[in-house]
Amino acid sequence: MQIFKYKAANRDGEIVKGLLEAADKDGVAAMLQEKELIPIRISPGRSEDGNILEINLGEKISSIFIGISTKDVMLFTKDLSTLLESGLPLDRALSILIDVTEKIRFKEVIKDILKSVQGGSYLPDALARYPRIFPGFYVNMVRAGEAGGVLEAVLVRLAVFLENSQELKDYIKSSLVYPVFLLFVGGISIIILLTFVIPKFSIIFSDMGQTIPLSTRFLLGLSGILKNYWWLITAALVFLYVLFVRYQRTPSGRLKLDTHKISMPIVGKLTQKIETARFARTMGTLMNGKKIYQLT
Repeated sequence: MQIFKYKAANRDGEIVKGLLEAADKDGVAAMLQEKELIPIRISPGRSEDGNILEINLGEKISSIFIGISTKDVMLFTKDLSTLLESGLPLDRALSILIDVTEKIRFKEVIKDILKSVQGGSYLPDALARYPRIFPGFYVNMVRAGEAGGVLEAVLVRLAVFLENSQELKDYIKSSLVYPVFLLFVGGISIIILLTFVIPKFSIIFSDMGQTIPLSTRFLLGLSGILKNYWWLITAALVFLYVLFVRYQRTPSGRLKLDTHKISMPIVGKLTQKIETARFARTMGTLMNGKKIYQLT
């Protein structure tokens, strides 16, 4: 038997928190349902050393400054589908999620979504006001599910999709840690060589009275440029990065970058498979609703 923390809601929309002992999460969910509570989140209540987990104050404070991640959207989607499947109306479910959500910024976003829904807006229209949090694919899926009467099923599939995407991102990040570290160390080493080590060769050749080789003269010239104009080079790199980010946010920029991405040897095939799987999941969700709607 294990100790689990839980967050649940009663039929009045009030949040209930506590600890329960059960064999697994399904056992906790069954116990909560027997108490006529709607389980929202269930997580281990003890650490590996057997101590009861407490609220991390550092995480609470950092949540104020850290942005909204894919994991936050995934949890929001899972929780919303659970509450809607239990029979709660949309506005009541959103009110509960405001209390459950830990990040202050995300709380404000959900509050604004709730305000829009209560004002007569459709859920996808309220979500579309935050394109950086809920991308077009997410909004269109919700719109199709709402139109087809399968919103709960769509939210479940979206949660699975976001979870798989997050796992893939974490895997890629962990795989790139070592190569990026080597690239960083190598870059720092080259800068140190060009700015401190290479210039000393000119003194050595001057003392020996020998002609400096062409390759060494090239390195000395590069060292001088880096040493005298480092501020200009840094400013140019920052400017180019900002220009690239702004360009990729435009429709034509995204189209060209996606075209290049698809044409790349390894990444291109992987991207095509990901997009094909996304299309198949979308179509399967819509087929579950017995109707097919055009995503616009």
